[in-house]
Amino acid sequence: MSRDKLVGIKDIADRCGVSQATVSNVLNNKNNVGRQTRDKILEAARELGYVPKRTEETVHKRKKNTVAINFSDFDAQFYFDVLHGISDYAVKKDFNLQVSGAYNGECSQL
Repeated sequence: MSRDKLVGIKDIADRCGVSQATVSNVLNNKNNVGRQTRDKILEAARELGYVPKRTEETVHKRKKNTVAINFSDFDAQFYFDVLHGISDYAVKKDFNLQVSGAYNGECSQL
């Protein structure tokens, strides 16, 4: 592989005879690829001089899932109980939580 061209997961996949998804799983330390295939992919990545794209990696790791909730009647205790349960789940899963509601026809965001 020429040093002028950046090596990507497609290059590694072509060399190893596996899918790009398999290469991606190995490079992202997923445990769903067999040891022999994993070793072959990592060796090919070293031989080809693969260097991860740090910008994409950083953006991907910072990416958060967001749960957005919109209530139309914030006076009801029921909604607070539901919100409490959703909030507990969101915290456990490291999700952002966005809550908005309308009271007397006016929207507000919490």
